Amino acid sequence: TNLMAQAHLQYAARLARKLQAKYPQQWADIASYVRIDDFEGEVTKFERAADAMFIPFDAKRHLHLQDESFLRKKPWSASKMFPAGSSHRPDAVLIEQHHPLAIYRHQICKQADVVLCQVVLSNHFTEDEKRASFAFYENLTTQDSSLTASTFSMMASELRDVKKAQYYFRRSLLVDIDNIVGNTGSGIHASAMA
Repeated sequence: TNLMAQAHLQYAARLARKLQAKYPQQWADIASYVRIDDFEGEVTKFERAADAMFIPFDAKRHLHLQDESFLRKKPWSASKMFPAGSSHRPDAVLIEQHHPLAIYRHQICKQADVVLCQVVLSNHFTEDEKRASFAFYENLTTQDSSLTASTFSMMASELRDVKKAQYYFRRSLLVDIDNIVGNTGSGIHASAMA
């Protein structure tokens, strides 16, 4: 969330400066419409807010973190998630089985948020950071979000891991056909298909 907010603030500031410089009349119309009286002050506030945005990062591991306390949380074992004798598949929807407050106190992710951000904002990250995030979050993501397979497929492809890229691509394609997440009866996963 913070990385995306930062990127949007930076983009808005760049766009405002570009519009003011190249299209002053159109910018004046926009500024009047949204009531920007102090161009430099407003744009500077966006830039300062972006620069001050907290982005949790573990430099030792080259790892962007799901949240600031993520590495201090206890790992959530599969046996705790789905006890022996449970009828739930390992990829059953975690959020439907456990209260969010229990989930958020552990090292576990419903979906690949950090990896998704690295796909969307690819040029903001080094290859080492992407590899570290992929390896770390792949093992901690429950795969119960229909967006996770396509996210891991795109990142694996970018990292030239053809085998994993193909595996996750197929999983994304079959999310509804094979009812992988177990909830296709409620409707198709259009975002995964996109």
